[in-house]
Amino acid sequence: MRIVFVQSGLGTGGAEKIISILAKHRIGKGEEVHVIAMFCPAEGPYFEHPAEVTFHILDHGDIVPSRLLQWRRLKFLKQVLREIKPDILVSFLTKINVMSLLASIGRTYPVIISERNNPKLQGNNRLWFYINNYVSRLANRIVMLTERANKELAPVLKDKSVVICNPHDLPVGIRFKSKFQKRLVSVGRLQNQKGFDRLIGAFESVLPNHPEATLTIYGDGRDRGLLERQIKECGLERRVFLPGVTKKQAEWITLGDVFVLSSRHEGFANVVVEATAAGMPIVAFDCDFGPSEIIDHMTNGILVPNADIPALSKAISKLLSDEKLQKHFTGNYQLSRNRFASDKILRQWDRVIEDVSL
Repeated sequence: MRIVFVQSGLGTGGAEKIISILAKHRIGKGEEVHVIAMFCPAEGPYFEHPAEVTFHILDHGDIVPSRLLQWRRLKFLKQVLREIKPDILVSFLTKINVMSLLASIGRTYPVIISERNNPKLQGNNRLWFYINNYVSRLANRIVMLTERANKELAPVLKDKSVVICNPHDLPVGIRFKSKFQKRLVSVGRLQNQKGFDRLIGAFESVLPNHPEATLTIYGDGRDRGLLERQIKECGLERRVFLPGVTKKQAEWITLGDVFVLSSRHEGFANVVVEATAAGMPIVAFDCDFGPSEIIDHMTNGILVPNADIPALSKAISKLLSDEKLQKHFTGNYQLSRNRFASDKILRQWDRVIEDVSL
């Protein structure tokens, strides 16, 4: 079977991670795997792919904004698909899903699309939301990440949908070991969705009770300047750090004692799965979608009402003050290990691929 995965880029995101896992898995089954990406960082893909994967990349390095960007991408995608002649196509993310379906009109191969974010809140032009709902009818199957997200689908699409979570897939050598030094960590793109502005505000309220605490936010993005100004205005330059992306996947697990998720919305929250599967104590906003389907409140983490910054501060302070509770959360790491085991998740993907290929 010749299988093609289509994605936006080859950076650090959740879609990029799961495609690298799926590519390795399908290569292991003896299939021909192609990955189409609209851009690749100058330093190359963040996640490791098998050498047998064939890449088709439109742009290398930084993306240059243009009114014709999406048209260029659609034209590139149609051309590559004509050359590859896939047996099946699997696409990830709203805009890429739309373009994959448009590029495959008149196709003879099945198309699986996967929504990886909250399409109502992710900040795209609303036109994309409506086009996506309409064009998605052309897909053979739609993969959603959470039950709550699946409920948001238009009724006409629900018969095609299936929920498949992401696996934890912790890299070899990545292990959590708390030093109880009150090192808070968070991870994600430095942009509004991730709510790091809210996290910095909450952390400022934590410091009177825990003056030795630190907060390190791993990631990069367009809001770095805004966050740096906020840190300076709050006088937190010696307490809050923005070191950029970790060199190794999930390396942040080894660099902190407590993880905090402050997102305004998520598609799934891969970092929450990774943190809980590693046994890292966690405090998270109960945003749409993901955290409530990963965290069992007060069993392997603390869920806080979304956008309640004082409640987030209080929960962080409580956890930092209670080593016994931290150890309790760490001891329940197996909940996520079992729920999001790679072999279990990959079998679900295999069934979907096999069903549409019949």
